[in-house]
Amino acid sequence: MLNLNKQNILNYLFISLGFFASISIFISDILIFGIIIIWIIDRGWKRKWKLIKSCHFSIAIIMFLVFYVLGLIWGDLNIYSLKWIREQSLLIIIPIMISMSIPKKIIQKVLIAFLAGMCINAIMSIGSYLDFWTVRYHHYPNENVAVGFLDHFDHSVFLAFSTMILIAKFFESNNNKFRGGIAIFILLFIVSLFISHGRAGQYVFLMILGLFLLIRFINKPKYLILNISLMICFLTIMSSFSSTFNTRLIQGVQESINFFNLLKYSSVNTQDITVTDTPIGDRLTYLINYSKIVEDNLWLGCGTGNSMNYYQLLENKVFPNLPARPPHNNYLFILCEIGIIGLLLWLNIFIQLLWKIYKNINSVQLDFIKFILPIIFLFICLTDEYLVRHNSTLLFCLFTSLFCVRPDISTTDLKI
Repeated sequence: MLNLNKQNILNYLFISLGFFASISIFISDILIFGIIIIWIIDRGWKRKWKLIKSCHFSIAIIMFLVFYVLGLIWGDLNIYSLKWIREQSLLIIIPIMISMSIPKKIIQKVLIAFLAGMCINAIMSIGSYLDFWTVRYHHYPNENVAVGFLDHFDHSVFLAFSTMILIAKFFESNNNKFRGGIAIFILLFIVSLFISHGRAGQYVFLMILGLFLLIRFINKPKYLILNISLMICFLTIMSSFSSTFNTRLIQGVQESINFFNLLKYSSVNTQDITVTDTPIGDRLTYLINYSKIVEDNLWLGCGTGNSMNYYQLLENKVFPNLPARPPHNNYLFILCEIGIIGLLLWLNIFIQLLWKIYKNINSVQLDFIKFILPIIFLFICLTDEYLVRHNSTLLFCLFTSLFCVRPDISTTDLKI
């Protein structure tokens, strides 16, 4: 067991990690390194392995990571494989955190620190959107992009999760003053979310919010109808006031229509229509082309680090002008790299996590918030490789290990 000084240092590292998870990759990595160092110094390997082994969620992560590294046998040790192994190896901190003794009061402070970091991100993004200050951003250089310290992919996802935490606490409390204070932060986060360019976070937020209201008020149809109506009214207002949300929604639909219309008679861009170099057009192009690679390498994939090599060599590609990049789809990425076996091992992480949550809670209605994070990732991973990205993977690791799988912590235990 850790002595008092080491435990205090560990507590401060976790609280700091909660804050800097959305602020700085560099500082987050230093904090993670410090946590791992203390974990190693603490020893107690038998006790730790017993805790890790008793959690099937942890074992599922280890099995997937081992298989992905073994994929180098039929894959290729190159710059891509090293990068993707490095990014996904962050998942190993989940078994490490699960085998550590983190007090409830510290987890509560981690959550508060995380929400404080997101509050800074939200204020920065709104300020940049209103031209109060300038945030240099490489995506969409000719547009006014509402971002803080996170890029637009992660910004919307972090806000979706943060806002749902606050909404859950809002409905849980009977204190009107507390509700009023929480409502201000909910409004701040929602405005920041819907002026952002991150469609994945926006759409998953609306889906999760609808599901949350349905489960919470399933036995109170009047309250359910009232809250769903308020949600629809608010969405209509945001759609009217947020040109970014409205424009991106229309663009997405139009890009999809253009893609399939052009694909009917041409597999290349024409003088009149260009469907690549658009978010939806690129994703659909990669979906079709990478699926051809999967067909020929179904069970074991083409090997770790080999997917982009295979893409470059693929014949009869649709829209071949599009350069080789990951497919913007975590499922397809894993399937192409290490096949159906690898994808099943990856999906098993979520199966074990959801089952662990279900076994540990007393009421789905009261503790549905614990299911939110895995559901969010199951959805957003259809739109990009969110578990091959540092910030989003860290979000997944931090709150699945400290909150979702902890049987001694419920939503009511977390005081904000």
